[in-house]
Amino acid sequence: MGVLPPARALSIEFLHPMIWDQKIDIQVSVKEVGAHSFSLLFVARNAEETETFRASLTQVCVSPDTMRPVLLPDELRMALERDLIDG
Repeated sequence: MGVLPPARALSIEFLHPMIWDQKIDIQVSVKEVGAHSFSLLFVARNAEETETFRASLTQVCVSPDTMRPVLLPDELRMALERDLIDG
């Protein structure tokens, strides 16, 4: 696609203790789509369906040549908007 997507922000809130070898299910949703960036929401649950953590990640599209923000490529924007969480 000709762009790089470095992370701009990451936030994690741990809600329930986990152990090292515990299996968890992580659901990833598109939280927001902007002109130059997008945000994802991560929700993890253990085998008992208890929510163990919630995280948010924002990534910005930049030019690999200038490292300046660029518009999201149409292909990426369409894919993200298709899975966007309802408002």
